[in-house]
Amino acid sequence: MLRAFWPSSLALLLVGCAGATPPADAPPNPEAKAPPAEAPPAPEAKAEPANKETNVIGALDAPAGKLEPAEIQKVIRGNFKALRACYEAGLQKNPNLEGRIAAKFVIGKDGKVASIGEETPATLPDPDVVKCVLAAVETLTFPAPEGGVVKVVYPLMFSPGTGDAMSNCKKSAEEKDGIRTVSIVCDKQTLKVTDMPVRAVDEKFADAILTGFEQQSPKMRRTRGKPTIAEKPGWSTVVDGQTWVSTLLVTEVTPGRALVVSCLDETGGASSGRCDTLVEFIVKREAAASAAPTPSPSPTPKRPLPTGTATGGGF
Repeated sequence: MLRAFWPSSLALLLVGCAGATPPADAPPNPEAKAPPAEAPPAPEAKAEPANKETNVIGALDAPAGKLEPAEIQKVIRGNFKALRACYEAGLQKNPNLEGRIAAKFVIGKDGKVASIGEETPATLPDPDVVKCVLAAVETLTFPAPEGGVVKVVYPLMFSPGTGDAMSNCKKSAEEKDGIRTVSIVCDKQTLKVTDMPVRAVDEKFADAILTGFEQQSPKMRRTRGKPTIAEKPGWSTVVDGQTWVSTLLVTEVTPGRALVVSCLDETGGASSGRCDTLVEFIVKREAAASAAPTPSPSPTPKRPLPTGTATGGGF
């Protein structure tokens, strides 16, 4: 079913997967205009202060501290390859291995992980992978919290992939008035990519798009970020709909053109890292295509060249 549309000049279609549980609140509807006028990482991290009354893993006899969820997400996503390595080792034994690990840990006053465990038993049926993932998280160092320690619950979803991040996804594309759009529907992730000419891709431009996107789900938690992918700076927001997570990225791959990528992940509100992988894959492919030399046209073609609107975009 169709969840929402962006206007053709700015935004992105988020297509819901058939049979998915209806969201507690609809994903951001790009139809609404942004008011005039920053990733792998998302509000799936719930930062909660720990205190001595909390009788759970990681409870410390220390004052409650404060650390922005965006800072936690940045560290997790920046080290996701180490977590993925644990999972890929499990795939060698079971190619169909998939499931959820809810890491629950405490960040000490020095930013190091003081203790770690699981909030609920993992649905990923490989205890060695679960142990490896938790051990990898335990080695991470976060910014030092303000005023004490912080308790964190961070759900992680793992599912098999392939060499091409979108080899099993369905794609459709169109181009009109210089604006190229590509719709991509995967298993539980739906993306839309818009490549359009703009005067400038800067923070003000990105903020207008991100704000309009966020305002469609005002009750949902959102987290801004400024990721760098393929050496290209970008601005992103992640909206946590409890039963879904929606990501929007604005960047500039080709000078004078904005690349806007949205991804709706309906894996039950926990980030699978799949949207991060897909968005990064798209930006890197666009960057590679932009850097590739354009062959010079033949000076004397033997017959008239066909004309028409180009569609598709290497996705």
